[in-house]
Amino acid sequence: MLLAIKVKLLIDGTGSPALEHAIALVENNKIKAVGRQADIAIPEGYTVVDASDKTLIPGLIDSHVHIQSSGDPRERQDRFSSPGRVALNALRNVNRDLQAGFTTLRNCGTEFYVDIDVRDAIYRGDFMGPRIWASGVGLTATRGHMDRGKSIPNYVKLDVPEVLCDTPDQARQSVMKNLNMNVDHIKMNITISENVRRYRRECAPEMTKEVMQSAIEWSHYHGRKVTAHSHGGIGVTWALEAGIDCLEHAYFLDDSHFELMLKNNTSMCPTMSCIAKGLEHITPAERGPDLQGWYELVDEKLWTTVANARKAGIRVIAGTDSAMPHTRHGNNATEMAYLVERSGFSPMEAIRAATGAAADAFEMPGVGYLQAGKFADLVIVDGNPLEDIKILLDQSKILVVMVDGKIAKDKIGIA
Repeated sequence: MLLAIKVKLLIDGTGSPALEHAIALVENNKIKAVGRQADIAIPEGYTVVDASDKTLIPGLIDSHVHIQSSGDPRERQDRFSSPGRVALNALRNVNRDLQAGFTTLRNCGTEFYVDIDVRDAIYRGDFMGPRIWASGVGLTATRGHMDRGKSIPNYVKLDVPEVLCDTPDQARQSVMKNLNMNVDHIKMNITISENVRRYRRECAPEMTKEVMQSAIEWSHYHGRKVTAHSHGGIGVTWALEAGIDCLEHAYFLDDSHFELMLKNNTSMCPTMSCIAKGLEHITPAERGPDLQGWYELVDEKLWTTVANARKAGIRVIAGTDSAMPHTRHGNNATEMAYLVERSGFSPMEAIRAATGAAADAFEMPGVGYLQAGKFADLVIVDGNPLEDIKILLDQSKILVVMVDGKIAKDKIGIA
């Protein structure tokens, strides 16, 4: 496919000012050239796509999803029904994200390793879908955040794949178990709130410092970045000292954490959407007093923590935690809207958080930018998201979605 896409505005993912009256040349699955229309001649054989009153942006990246559940609270029990049911739900969910303009998803833990199977099926061409950066099953301590058996009695065994690690050697084995499944990155859980909510505390460490060090070292030895479910406190300090690459959620970070993050080039993925949606849709009575008290702590700190991270120069990336109750696949642009509305980001900064910054954080090759040599992952938008970031939430404004040079959505008649 040879396309010359003419647009009013082109946002390239670097955070630089948008190019006006721009053009992008697409050759098969790569971007051949990007620039002003006056500076780039259209080669012979290219089909001209006249979107002269539209905006072109890179394919968006949601840096924190769980593909197995839609975000409908009634569906969460399906996570353990069967590997087949989970995989079918996952295929449906990732294509909802793709239709919303999200051409890359970083999955942060799933059941039955279905993110690996769905990723590979898409790469083989069995199904149309976004790129998936898969983590497999998250590393957790016994009775930790992702220990699936913690909600049942100790004498009952839950027969689902888990990677429990309570010692440094178990952490190494858990990393190797996920590497054996060919994961793209490692997800682990370093702090937990569930055990201390009754005391109105923010969190406690889930793993010892030595366990964290072992998991992070072994992941890095094998070329995998590591991200962590986290909140704050000494557990985050230990993980930062051990070289963690990214912190998920991280609602209670302070200046000492920011200092270590800057030193180590650690990113932050605050997942504001799942908290905002939970506050909006779940009543205090439904949560119960302990969880409600913790949500109030988060609501008090989250928005300012993210604003302070921005001011400190931390790389903030956009991730929704889609699959959490009421945080639905296909509404992924909510995270960019919250970055702008609640934590002081400019629309351009929010777009970068869902494009180039996200690609840089996990060294995802070929995505996140509209630049020569990158993959032809792109979105044509009806309107200017720099004037109103919320237009990215309007499915009718997402006119064209292309992933790897293939058209996944076309409302202007390219094909």
